[in-house]
Order: sequence, then structure tokens, then C-alpha cells
Amino acid sequence: MRSFLYVVGVASLLSHALGQESVKYYDALTGFTFSRYDSGRGVSFGIAIPGNVTRGEPYDAVIQMTASKDIGWYGIAWGGSMTYNPLSLAYPNGDDVTLSARMAFGYFPPVTYSDATHQVLPTGTFVNETHWQVTAKCTGCTQWGDDDVGVTYLDPSEDQYLAYALSTTPVDNPADPESSFSIHSQTGHFVQNFARGANEDFEDLVQRNLGDADVAEGGAR
Repeated sequence: MRSFLYVVGVASLLSHALGQESVKYYDALTGFTFSRYDSGRGVSFGIAIPGNVTRGEPYDAVIQMTASKDIGWYGIAWGGSMTYNPLSLAYPNGDDVTLSARMAFGYFPPVTYSDATHQVLPTGTFVNETHWQVTAKCTGCTQWGDDDVGVTYLDPSEDQYLAYALSTTPVDNPADPESSFSIHSQTGHFVQNFARGANEDFEDLVQRNLGDADVAEGGAR
């Protein structure tokens, strides 16, 4: 795979993606209220955050990534670009979904990113006849960097500029959170209003949906 979001600047893609807005969405299955973005291209992305987040401090987020059955892999770039920001990468694995945290340190395949972990919530994770979905708590997705290069925090009260990429080609090893994968066939940017996904009972909802799930090696399930 040569790049993850190399061509997200193409004008036609941007005009399509930025024409869509995230909306407030209540998910009856999990009980979370999400800020949900629908690409209109077979994938959607939802984010739920705690209701008491302080600006400039790290916080967890629950994400919900949904893709049509023909999508082989689907990824979110938290900083809106391919490089130097956390990537959440999901792909179907039989009746389950694999989710991993990656980061690209240049325009070449992203590697496992150990500073972010995904804790899959079984209640909102499934594969059916038409689509697949993974719901997970991510720690380390909404902030990244260090004192040397600077730390980026995604403001929970403001719109955030994210990006997605996907391919209809399956990954090489669906059960492996470190699997290699082909170059994307579609990409786009979008604006996500995090405040629309605020949940005052965030921690209670996480525990209710978590069950016996745990964090697996590489931040994946």
C-alpha cells in the first residue's frame, strides 16, 4: 500500500465530503448519542464523548464505524491527513470485525500505533447481510504528539476536520490487527461536530456495553 490518504485533496472528493454534515444520532442498540457523519459512499462514522470534557485535556471517545458489506477496509484519520496523526483502521473478519490503531510516519504503509488503543464494545459490533459495524472506546485518538513536536488536542466543543479512506479489496489477513492492505479506492474529508455526541452518562454506557471484552494486543479486537 503506497498511501492511506494521499489524494484526499482532490477537489471533487472534498466538495462531496464537505457537503455532508454530522448530525446528532441516538443509537438504541448501545444507548449512546453520537455525532454521526454519513459519507453517502457506503461508510459512516459516529463519535460519542463524555459530557464533562475540559478543553486542552485528553479524553476517551467511543467510535462507531459502519461500512457496506462490499468494503474490504475502512479507516479514519483523526487529524484529517495521512501522516502523523492516529488512524483507526477497521475491516471485517468473518462474523467479527478487526480494529487497530495505526500511524503513518510518511507516505508509506501505516504501522501499529501503541499510544492509542481500541476497546471493542460487543453490543455495537456485528456483521450482517448488508453491512458490518464496529463500536469501540478509543484512548489516545483525540490527542497525540509530545513535548518535542507539540501536543494536539481535539477540542470537544468545536467542529473537527477528519478524513476517511476505504477500499473494496479485503486486507491480506483479516484476523491480524497488523495486516497489510491495499491502497484506497475512495477518500474524503469531513467536518465532525464533537459536541453533538456528548454523553453525560458516558462511563456508565461504556461499562454497560463492554461486557467481558478487553483490550487486545495492538489495540484491536
